[in-house]
Amino acid sequence: MVGKKERTHYKVQAMTQEEQDEINKKLLEGMTYAALSAWLDSRGYSISKSALHRYGQTFLAKYEAIKQARDQARAIVEDNPGAPATQLAEASNEMALQLIMEELMNIESLEGEEPVQLMKALALLQKSSAQIQRVKMDYQKKIEKAARNIEEKLEKKKGLDPETLRVIREEIYGIV
Repeated sequence: MVGKKERTHYKVQAMTQEEQDEINKKLLEGMTYAALSAWLDSRGYSISKSALHRYGQTFLAKYEAIKQARDQARAIVEDNPGAPATQLAEASNEMALQLIMEELMNIESLEGEEPVQLMKALALLQKSSAQIQRVKMDYQKKIEKAARNIEEKLEKKKGLDPETLRVIREEIYGIV
């Protein structure tokens, strides 16, 4: 929602990355916020279950978005087994772009280097998309050249009737 500022999770964010990863793992394993609060208390951290709940909602929402994007990319590839390998990269780029745009919609809730990192990721994504398009164009040119070579060789062969040559041309250019 545009304009809605997310609450930050200072106590959790103040922890080391390893400790945050441990909390994230426990959230994914289904540990309750009360149990997580007690576990953190035993480790010397005083974080309420409400604060953990707010953190957990944000983390789990992002986790689900990433999981959904991964599943969608996998489904695209599985639905099109004969499609070029670039299709997965294109699908992944599209999903990543969607996630970046969602984050940019909430830019007022981003802090410090986060907006800069998002813009860098966006630039890399655009560069990747351009490279994919270049690979596809090169591949297309090679297919067209191979099709012309085959066509020329078939025309030089004397034993082919015009109908067979027409069918072969349609098949070759059908993949182009």
